Amino acid sequence: MSKRTIGLTLGAAALIAGLSFTAASATGPAVPAPDFAPVVAHFRASIPKLMEEKKVPGLAVAVVTDRRVLWQEGFGFTDDDRRVPVTAETPFSVQSMSKNFTALAVLAAVRDGLVALDTPITAYLPEFTVNSRFEDRPERKMTLRLLLSHRAGFTHEAPDGGNYDPGSGSFANHVLSISRTWLRFPVDQRYCYSNLGVDLAGYILEVRSGLPFAEYVRRKVLDPVGMKGSTFDIEAVKRNGRRAVGHNPVRTPIPVEIPMVPAGGLYASAADLARYVRFHLNEGRAAGRRVLPKKLLAEMARIPARGPRQTNGYGLGLAVVPYSGTVLLTHSGGGFGFLTHMAWLPELGIGVACLTNATGHSLNTSIGGELLEKFLAAGAGAKPVPPGADPGAQALPPEIEVPSAEQARLAGQYLYTSGGWMNVELEDGRIGVTSGGEFRPGRFISAEEVVFMTGGIPFFYRFVRGPDGAPARLIRLYDGETLDFHTAPDDPPGPDKAEWEGFVGRYHYKVNGLPGGSFRVAKKNGHLTLDHMKLTEHRPGLFFAVHGEALDFTGPFPTWRNIRLEKPAAN
Repeated sequence: MSKRTIGLTLGAAALIAGLSFTAASATGPAVPAPDFAPVVAHFRASIPKLMEEKKVPGLAVAVVTDRRVLWQEGFGFTDDDRRVPVTAETPFSVQSMSKNFTALAVLAAVRDGLVALDTPITAYLPEFTVNSRFEDRPERKMTLRLLLSHRAGFTHEAPDGGNYDPGSGSFANHVLSISRTWLRFPVDQRYCYSNLGVDLAGYILEVRSGLPFAEYVRRKVLDPVGMKGSTFDIEAVKRNGRRAVGHNPVRTPIPVEIPMVPAGGLYASAADLARYVRFHLNEGRAAGRRVLPKKLLAEMARIPARGPRQTNGYGLGLAVVPYSGTVLLTHSGGGFGFLTHMAWLPELGIGVACLTNATGHSLNTSIGGELLEKFLAAGAGAKPVPPGADPGAQALPPEIEVPSAEQARLAGQYLYTSGGWMNVELEDGRIGVTSGGEFRPGRFISAEEVVFMTGGIPFFYRFVRGPDGAPARLIRLYDGETLDFHTAPDDPPGPDKAEWEGFVGRYHYKVNGLPGGSFRVAKKNGHLTLDHMKLTEHRPGLFFAVHGEALDFTGPFPTWRNIRLEKPAAN
């Protein structure tokens, strides 16, 4: 990879040339404006080196305030052939950042009276159904707000057109297949990130508007914001010979067309994202014109069912994160050869975007974070950055005594909704977690709330118990992440059914038609297990892990999380 900066547009060159100027104050003498040229020079020197190190062919960035674009530039090339330089106008697949645009399109439909955020979606899709272990007709409780905030209970993959096999169907077939899935959780119980809810929301826009989703978003979002080079239209993307091409570390073929259009199908450039972020910083205005009512746009940053200790969360297509005494609104995207990121600080009037056409790195977020930090330090914000509070220095509530026998009931392994697990251990009559190789006992501040210290930082959790008083789940209070109780140290044996023997073995799955990995299904302590996870049989051949994912042997082929599995004959 060349270390030479490639593809600075004329517009960006003009911006850089005018970075340092003198502004006249209405009440006093001229005041020197911030000089951002040294900051730009730093990134021009560092970005190509990072790209070469991480094997990223192309990258584009943008930094804006509510008033203007401070810097936008492209680096590297659209593909490994090094023929087409990346510029600020190069379209990249933004992947899951698309969810924010879909949410905004829904709000435009709310503005126009086509839909309402809190009306059951069966008002728009009366024939839609989905499987649930928890309740009959759960779709009657689902709303567009719950779909866009990932609280409808969906799993992440659909049987047709998912991340592992995107080429199997159209957007319409993909949406229809959602009805064959099983909900992981009761509707509105918790946040659970899912493409399916957002894709369903996009389909509702098609039904209500009578327009293809891509055309509806173009008319209601992209054109009004000024994003003329951006599109959800895959045919337009295919015709664009100057678009960025996705790459992955193993250099396997990557499909361009994916059926998960509303959840991940947008192509946008850094220059267009600069316009989009400025639209948000200007509270729904673009080019001096009101596009969306300020009050309606504010719904995006409202966290549903926000807990009293919750600081992080997800609104409508948007993550809400504390940042040095203020609030950062952000979304990233990743997959199919791209990693992307955008973020803005509404109170400080500054935002960034970083696009890359490769996976297997974290430059999208690390460069995005550094752009904010260094431009703010150089005086780009509307006001000085407030000092951030030290999370480890906060005063903790008084500790209360909880009997050792009661603490022992809470010990065990808990599975995160988003994947992975946490072991709550019992030592000398107290529960705690091991951090840095050292057991750290929990500090109870109520009968249900405990503080675990990790890396010197206190994390607040709340135990939720079942009807029998045993732990059902654990909620991490700062962001609402839920962990389901999985196994206890003294778990009783399961039913150990003889017919389960036919399910035992190693199963393989593919990604884009190529070998992707495998799972081991076994019997342990009388339970069927998938790798480390204990499963419960819901009906013959259909099993669930405690965090809601399904292992299904009832169809023409076995699936895990709706991902097709193959069991070799010699298994």
